[in-house]
Amino acid sequence: DSLLFERGKTPVLVSQIQSYLASKQENQNRLALVVLDGMSYAQWLTIKAEIEKDLPDYTFEESGCFAWIPSLTSVSRQSIFSGLAPRYFGSSIETTQAEEKLWVAAWQKEIPYLLQKEVSFVKGLGDGNTEYDLAQISYATKYLGLVINSVDTIMHGMTLGELGMHDILRTWLSGKYLVLLLSGLAERGFDVYMTSDHGNLESIGIGTIKEGVLAETKGQRVRTYSSKALRDSTVEQFQDRCIAWDSTTLPEGYEVVLAEGHGAFTNQGVRVIAHGGASLDEVIVPFIHVLRKQHEQET
Repeated sequence: DSLLFERGKTPVLVSQIQSYLASKQENQNRLALVVLDGMSYAQWLTIKAEIEKDLPDYTFEESGCFAWIPSLTSVSRQSIFSGLAPRYFGSSIETTQAEEKLWVAAWQKEIPYLLQKEVSFVKGLGDGNTEYDLAQISYATKYLGLVINSVDTIMHGMTLGELGMHDILRTWLSGKYLVLLLSGLAERGFDVYMTSDHGNLESIGIGTIKEGVLAETKGQRVRTYSSKALRDSTVEQFQDRCIAWDSTTLPEGYEVVLAEGHGAFTNQGVRVIAHGGASLDEVIVPFIHVLRKQHEQET
């Protein structure tokens, strides 16, 4: 991506996070990046209010950055771990299976002498035993990427709207998984950062798309296609309720349709929590540095 963050400034785009972290590692500390899949900025505020009760010795340096559009996990989360704009990982843009490989490659590009065992990646976290998950981290690991899926899982099963989403988040947080993970990482010498790949939006159904298996991605806020002709047929079907998203940041053969406003490609009038679109709720995500207060005073 052509936008570069200024020295000392936080990232503007999620694809700049890895380079930013590399630039901050002058003291050679271990580093952990925790990605809470699907966490919006509003949901971060709820999370912060809950976890800071149990972490009185920690503080959170907060800023925001932009997810990529479409605001899908396979697009924006891969950008986080690869440090690249989506056009550079076109072969894996429909999946998340390449994330570990991309994370390792990004660090080896920054530090050519780095051993592969010094870079670790774990996903599917959030509902297990925190101590067990922490115990799996090798002592050789210097650069750790973690994905917590709980927020995204809650979102996709949500039928109670945005307020219900925050209530169930609080229930999940009461299990202390996130609190124990963050403190456990810090106690193991990791400099801890958190972010998200995309947010979400309470949306209203504008109708389902009748297209069989033609769409590559069938999100409630986005559809992707392998050709402009297929994409344009959806735009014609929904007229002013969706837009064709053309961008040079996306790979060739990845054609995108976004639902307009608060619309969702689901049954007319049905309310859902969804993502994939270009609203601020979906695209602006938190970027947080977790610091021990005594460390903050020393620096």
